[in-house]
Amino acid sequence: MIFLFTFIIIVLSFIHIAQFDFQRWEVWVWFLLYFALPINAAYHLWLYRNLPPADPTPPSSAGRNILLAQTVILGLYGLDLMFIPAIAKGIWSWQIDDFHAQVYSVTFITPAIGAYVLTKGASKNEWLTMGFTQLILGLFPILGVIIVDASVKRVNWSAAATWIWFTLFAVIFIISLWMVAEGRKRT
Repeated sequence: MIFLFTFIIIVLSFIHIAQFDFQRWEVWVWFLLYFALPINAAYHLWLYRNLPPADPTPPSSAGRNILLAQTVILGLYGLDLMFIPAIAKGIWSWQIDDFHAQVYSVTFITPAIGAYVLTKGASKNEWLTMGFTQLILGLFPILGVIIVDASVKRVNWSAAATWIWFTLFAVIFIISLWMVAEGRKRT
């Protein structure tokens, strides 16, 4: 997941290099990190490519279906944000440009891949890590929008797109609770 996340970010950064102000040191740190991290992750993926899953026990049939549904929905939405951002960004509760829509795509593609990996079998720690990651991903954007909008009043609460966005993150949060429960059941 870290390979995919960082690789997509560095590719998008190079595609949109004009968006960056290289007079700022933070930009150099950004490029250094997002260049080094996918190389490191790729090295470790290659190094451990033949290791079997820590726990090859797959989830139940219903659990597998939940994970596959998440894979498809988040994966397709992430790909939409990346390749057709002008349309896909329409459900965001605030205005974002195409560059940010593409960068946000990894927020959906990465957990889609993580969910797919869990369908093959995973250890307790892998379930818990994915569950807590998604818990934060599902809950914090909702809370953030509510808190910020309390002062800026920019969210159109009557728009269907706003409620689609909130529903998407609420479902991610609900699935995260199931993932944590699934992880806690494992030894």
